[in-house]
Amino acid sequence: AEIEMWKSSPIFGIGIGKVREETRTYLTFGAASHTEFTRLLAEHGVFGLLAIILFFAGLWQNFVRAKDFRARSWVAGLGVFAILYMSQAATRTIAPIIAYTLTWAHLFSDAD
Repeated sequence: AEIEMWKSSPIFGIGIGKVREETRTYLTFGAASHTEFTRLLAEHGVFGLLAIILFFAGLWQNFVRAKDFRARSWVAGLGVFAILYMSQAATRTIAPIIAYTLTWAHLFSDAD
């Protein structure tokens, strides 16, 4: 239903917080989003798509920037956790945000 919402309003989306009420148009009931990525597209349109692209670009940049196998393992693990979590539960809790944020940290210093 959220992809259909995005197709109906691809530039600006349907508006922040409107997914639950707009879902009734496509389904027989209103429901909150269960996937962060489709919610971004539906509510924010092209700007949501840009946010998704930046999310993955940042994750890739952090993976490449990591200096050794151990750091890359942490970035990959935290990134996969955040992606899988947001694929099934949106961002209703803080866990995926903390995991993604930690990929930006310099986890291991040069002075090992």
